[in-house]
Amino acid sequence: MIRTVAIDNEKLSLDIVELYCKKTAHIDLLAKFTSPQEAQEFLTEHRVDLLFLDIHMPHQNGIELLKSLSQPPQVIFTTGHPEFAVEAFDLNAVDYLLKPFSYARFVQALEKTNQQLNRIDTSAPSESWYVRVNHETLKIDIENILYIEALDNYLKVHLTGRKVTIIRGTMGMALETLPSDLFTRVHRSYIVNLKWVTRVKKREVYIGDIKVPLSRTFQEEVFKAFG
Repeated sequence: MIRTVAIDNEKLSLDIVELYCKKTAHIDLLAKFTSPQEAQEFLTEHRVDLLFLDIHMPHQNGIELLKSLSQPPQVIFTTGHPEFAVEAFDLNAVDYLLKPFSYARFVQALEKTNQQLNRIDTSAPSESWYVRVNHETLKIDIENILYIEALDNYLKVHLTGRKVTIIRGTMGMALETLPSDLFTRVHRSYIVNLKWVTRVKKREVYIGDIKVPLSRTFQEEVFKAFG
């Protein structure tokens, strides 16, 4: 499933992208934005594979927005201005759709996206989790996360080497943006990285000598995930 976001100051253009997405399998339109600033906040907190991005927008154009992202996803520019095509492809855009574009042209761009995503090297030694801390974006190596603890509107991220990082966020945000094959919820207030789990008991999960509570609600899912 390709997780995508559409950004365009014209609502009609967003509606067309949404309609085309609904007609297409294996694509999930997470959100639509007319404001680049609101889109940027969303992109720092959610994992996105693909952007449908307009160029001419008030306050910040699409090219500026893309350049501002520390970990930009794949991008398909959707615009009525052909003169930016060279600069767009210099930024490794997958495709450049000139408005008004047909559904067939939309599908063709998605096929290119699939090809690009399939070329991503999944053997990389460490994936990263990008989170907001004090109005900055922090990069955390996913393999170093032991478990995550909820603290009201914050998350306490416990890392290898007994290190701890406090970030603003929710358990839902963490589960949505971290790999689901590695991270699972074991309690209302705890998420664990299955890579580091050494044993599971009826009401407890162990990460070495660290004991994390396991609630009855998540027992079945945890035992299944742990094998």
